[in-house]
Amino acid sequence: MTLPSEGVPKDDMEEGSGDNDEILGAPTGISGEFNLVTFNDNSGGSRGNTGMRQETIRGGRSTGGSRPSSSLGVRKRREHEEISEARARKLEEEARAYETSIAGVMEHLNEVDEIVDDPDLFGRCTTLLMDKPAAREMYVALKNKREKLLIFLKHATKD
Repeated sequence: MTLPSEGVPKDDMEEGSGDNDEILGAPTGISGEFNLVTFNDNSGGSRGNTGMRQETIRGGRSTGGSRPSSSLGVRKRREHEEISEARARKLEEEARAYETSIAGVMEHLNEVDEIVDDPDLFGRCTTLLMDKPAAREMYVALKNKREKLLIFLKHATKD
């Protein structure tokens, strides 16, 4: 393969001039089967034949090369990230669902001494939280504001 040298004096052309490691392996805008071409120096000398190895991708498989396309690796990595994100969303949804469930609310209620120490109030709170999903949601919204939570529970459980 010979590169055109128009406009460049022969004295200025040296072995390796114009080489750029950053460009090798980068997409060149060529489409079709020649999207992965690498060059190997097979000559054994300072100048000579440059061998080419071509890799083509057909149906997701690499032919003529030892490793798959880097774009295939990027695609697999992106799919893995999407699956991981989907799992994380599912876990968050399950955690939110548990938090407003009877079991989740009761787990926290059992840590509120002012409620646990008063058997009558505890019984009324458990009935309220068992029967009314909206009360469980309000409980969760107030559970980190202990004083307001106690006011809510005492008010909502009045006779």
